[in-house]
Amino acid sequence: MLGFIQPELCLLVSAPPAGDRFVHEAKLDGYRMQLHVRSGKSVFYSRRGLDWTHRFPEIAQAGEALDDCIIDGEVCAVDGKGVPSFAGLTDALSAKRTHELVYFVFDMMAGNGEILMGATLETRKKALAKAIRKLKRGDRNRFAFVDHHQGDGMAMYKAACKMQLEGLVSKRIDAPYKPNDRSGIWTKAKCRPSQELVVGGWKMSGPAFRSLVVGAYAGGKFVHVGTIGTGYNSRNLPELMKALKERATDKTPFDVVRDPKALRDVHFVKPTLVIEAEIASWTSDNLVRQASFKGLREDKKAKDVVVELKAKPS
Repeated sequence: MLGFIQPELCLLVSAPPAGDRFVHEAKLDGYRMQLHVRSGKSVFYSRRGLDWTHRFPEIAQAGEALDDCIIDGEVCAVDGKGVPSFAGLTDALSAKRTHELVYFVFDMMAGNGEILMGATLETRKKALAKAIRKLKRGDRNRFAFVDHHQGDGMAMYKAACKMQLEGLVSKRIDAPYKPNDRSGIWTKAKCRPSQELVVGGWKMSGPAFRSLVVGAYAGGKFVHVGTIGTGYNSRNLPELMKALKERATDKTPFDVVRDPKALRDVHFVKPTLVIEAEIASWTSDNLVRQASFKGLREDKKAKDVVVELKAKPS
């Protein structure tokens, strides 16, 4: 069996690619996780290659019934409408209530004693569907096979947005699995613009928490990109404040600030805390507009966070 495999990545596009070579899947809103099963023992790896088996014990235990394999997927919390919820996932992890989380599986890099990364996506997904049928009946609700669909990608994208899903992922059905590749073999078109950002500080309004001051990396420099003033509640704020105070510093972490006034009365932090934010758009000055906090992202390194720019659809 192979060790941890760098996951294949999606190129952000403004619209799904056209053509029969592409198939389409619902974009999920959770933590990308890689499941390794060997001799009845399962291990979950985060997208950074960290062992997160203890974070999802119920799913990991269920996966022990599988034959030796390496599976790519995403762990999600599902709301009452059946839609993956990132806020629900972070709440579940914070409270250690993980028994209702679901592992949505969409690819298989190894199985049945074979390395499958050189095979086509179509072949890999057939192998994956066959593999998870071996799950025990009581454990099948912890795994969900992500089926793909051929046809009009734009129509599927509009339908996904109408259903309030995160967006649409499109993949070349005839392509191999390419670790750490973002060439456009896989693309993503988002319904709700979201962005991973790094916290550089926070502001208070009297004794009450007010907002986060955030940035992203560009050319190795930490660049200020704005303020996030909504999305906080009694469930996520205590954990957030604890993380902020642990990283407090007297020195600004920002290398580039276009508007120095934006950093008045800021409590600075070391730039190691990654969050997920939903944003309406970007201003002409490359600042976030109408941004809302969705949750902490423990699966990403701060220096890997860059602003994603949309590529033209092929």
